[in-house]
Amino acid sequence: MIRFRPISRSDMAQMQKHNYREYPADNLPTNVKTDTFEKNLYSNLREINLLQIFDEVCEKENLKETKNANIGAEYIIGLVGESNKIFYEECYDSDSFLRYASRFLEEKYGEDNIVSKVIHNDESNPHMHIIVMGEIVEKEQKWKNQNGEGV
Repeated sequence: MIRFRPISRSDMAQMQKHNYREYPADNLPTNVKTDTFEKNLYSNLREINLLQIFDEVCEKENLKETKNANIGAEYIIGLVGESNKIFYEECYDSDSFLRYASRFLEEKYGEDNIVSKVIHNDESNPHMHIIVMGEIVEKEQKWKNQNGEGV
């Protein structure tokens, strides 16, 4: 299973909190098992938090924050279903899963554009969150209306 969603700066704060388990101890989501926290795998590739990365990309690309500006993407990769329980119980290795499951994103976006990889082993179905933020490519937008046309 792979889920994709575009992300904006307002999403980043929630992702930082969820992905890196920065919840207050008395306010953890019910699906998170505290006794398996230590099994999570964090590849903080840039040594700064997600909001700082977002701001860095905006500054580099000279972008101004707007409410709906999506300049990144989060991929959630996991195996679901009853048949995959056997895989998790008998064959699962976090390091291998992280390395092989994210390879296609590295090929698609470039290794430098992947800013965060996290594996959550503390939920009922282990899964990975990968955040991609790349170089912004400006496209020419052609327009035409009753007053004329332009680029």
